[in-house]
Amino acid sequence: MKRIEFSHRRAGAAVVAWVVLTGWVSAAAAGERWTDGPEAERVLGQVDFVSSDEGAGEDDRLDSPWGIAIDPVSGKVFVAEPGQHRVVRFASYLSLVNGAAAEAVLGQPGFGPGIAGLSATAMSSPQGVACDDEGRLWVSDSGNARVLRFDDAANLASGAAANGVIGQADFISNGQVTSASGMRLPRGLAVDGAGNLFVADVTSCRVVMYPDAANLANGGAGTIVFGQTNETSFSAGLARNRMNSPNDVAIDAAGTLYVADRGNHRILRFDDAALFSTGVQASAVLGQPNYVTNATATSATGFNGPAALELDPDGHLWVVDAGNQRALRFESPGTLDGAVPAAGVVGQPDFTTSGFAVAADRMVLPQGIAVDPVGRIYVSDFGAHRVVVFVKDRHFPDLTIGEKLTSQRGENLRNLSGAGQKKSVTTDKKEVKFIMRVGNDGNVPDEYRVSGLRGGSKSTHRYFSLSGGKVNLTAAVVSGAHLTGTLAPGGIRTYELRMKPKGKNRDQRITVKAWFQGISTTDGEGDRVLGEMKNRP
Repeated sequence: MKRIEFSHRRAGAAVVAWVVLTGWVSAAAAGERWTDGPEAERVLGQVDFVSSDEGAGEDDRLDSPWGIAIDPVSGKVFVAEPGQHRVVRFASYLSLVNGAAAEAVLGQPGFGPGIAGLSATAMSSPQGVACDDEGRLWVSDSGNARVLRFDDAANLASGAAANGVIGQADFISNGQVTSASGMRLPRGLAVDGAGNLFVADVTSCRVVMYPDAANLANGGAGTIVFGQTNETSFSAGLARNRMNSPNDVAIDAAGTLYVADRGNHRILRFDDAALFSTGVQASAVLGQPNYVTNATATSATGFNGPAALELDPDGHLWVVDAGNQRALRFESPGTLDGAVPAAGVVGQPDFTTSGFAVAADRMVLPQGIAVDPVGRIYVSDFGAHRVVVFVKDRHFPDLTIGEKLTSQRGENLRNLSGAGQKKSVTTDKKEVKFIMRVGNDGNVPDEYRVSGLRGGSKSTHRYFSLSGGKVNLTAAVVSGAHLTGTLAPGGIRTYELRMKPKGKNRDQRITVKAWFQGISTTDGEGDRVLGEMKNRP
């Protein structure tokens, strides 16, 4: 799906349910941030991050994957695989593991070596895919110069027939024509909230909008052309209303259309795209200082063959910069114009490095991109025959408390109020011991600053580290100067809090509370637990 509404509208309730069930947090949560050059968290089409075997139609291998789409209704992941003339469907994005097998295939009768064909059940080099809000899958069947529609795609069996076709009058024609109802080489697709379908027709050097596309008859005509002055022109151009080999499109909830004008090494933006007429001028440009330059660049402000676009749940625009083997992130894209620097990069360690590699943090020839509702970035690495999934760095301390390590409270209840993260112990003048753990619930190494409450007039508080031998840390903890040391993801350090009634309070009924918290030194994300001592002499 190429719309920012991925996390809104009808998909919203389902997204919330998926997040609760799996422990994922929302894409905009504190404790998460994009860093440059992250390692991919997951890979599809290969068993690991260093393999690049070309598939031959197997269910767990990919052959030159291109477009990616995630169904907002079911969460299932679709990948266009032109090398095998098919589109494969994986299970919900939340259940995928490295090297997961696809569950179904479209364009072929089943898994196995693919053969190009021309029918309602066959494809020839499909390259683009998009899902709309109703669970329809749209496929740019590029070799057949058409776009196919599959209704209820998440539940179709392998080899299912398409329900509709645009660009051709029927399922057995594949003529290449530049017209209101014809196409030459369709690739990138996007569907807006009103059901309008936008198609990037590469060799016609244009983008065409098909209104209410799901209800168009086969071979229905487009009504707005971007990049040409009429429906039959197809020459490349460098101007505010011209394009050169546009590869992909994305549209946000406000109807703003973004076009990857690959041959001109730029992104064009058209505000309120569905309201314009053929030949409209772009509202803004990215990657070039103006509309009459098309230089390549390896920098934060330039591109070398931008191939794909996607909008994430935070409203950021992601651009697959294929010639530089990377994807760039632009924040608040609706306000940008000109050679504006990107806010981040994946696939390269910085903005000035290019070059390819088969690794967790590099790519060979990226061509497609998608974003799931929790903000993970899926990039099709065409040259390495895989899809790699990148995720924000997460810096979540997770504190727990109990009388024993085997009876801890507060796990995965991250907050600084201590609500739901409290342990009470009743005593008779005696010292009380609380065992606490500081865990790294993030996905990258981090160090946490630990602090605790100083003892008052009614009690004494002492803090000890139990990891690596008991060490008295009272002064460092109460001053907030103690650091856990670097904890790997899933790493834990264990501490002890000792509380004891003091002086005349040993003979009185008192309740004394103490807190113990950890704060990420990277971004300030924190968590707290509470200990309560009840003296009942």
